Amino acid sequence: MIRRNGRNKPDQREGKVVLMQTREREIDLEVLPEEARKELIDFYEYLISKYKRRAKRAEKRLKEILSNPIGVLPDNYKFNREEAHER
Repeated sequence: MIRRNGRNKPDQREGKVVLMQTREREIDLEVLPEEARKELIDFYEYLISKYKRRAKRAEKRLKEILSNPIGVLPDNYKFNREEAHER
């Protein structure tokens, strides 16, 4: 059985199926038939890949934005904080 400890790292016990503990709930996979466990694991892996792709797309988009600045400041430009805050 694998449980999550306070450090969010799994603890292995007795080599059984995963028991995931959240703040208020535990999910005991042993109550599911083998086929359902496999489906759950497949879905979990799908979610991992889905959110990794989203993070990679966001990172790629940020790199594109930062690598192609819209405007270029002149060489003699100096930032004036007081002037920037005047309204």
